[in-house]
Amino acid sequence: MKNDSNDRITLVGLVVPAQWDKNGEIVGIAISSYDEKDYPVLMDKVGRRLMAFMHEKILIIGKPIKKGNIEVIKVKRFNKNSI
Repeated sequence: MKNDSNDRITLVGLVVPAQWDKNGEIVGIAISSYDEKDYPVLMDKVGRRLMAFMHEKILIIGKPIKKGNIEVIKVKRFNKNSI
């Protein structure tokens, strides 16, 4: 993960399931990065679009924010092809 001065971060990793509902459907995802950490993604409009890239390598640019008592990444943009 790369961090710049205005809290924007850049991550490269795999899109992985991170949360399921009672029926076993995926309702949350994370970016599993090469630093062996999983970074939960905010499931807003952009976050939900990332679900189409499950288990694929992707580059994201976003900002860490607090949601409840955990830190999640609010993805600003992502790109599968510029890695």
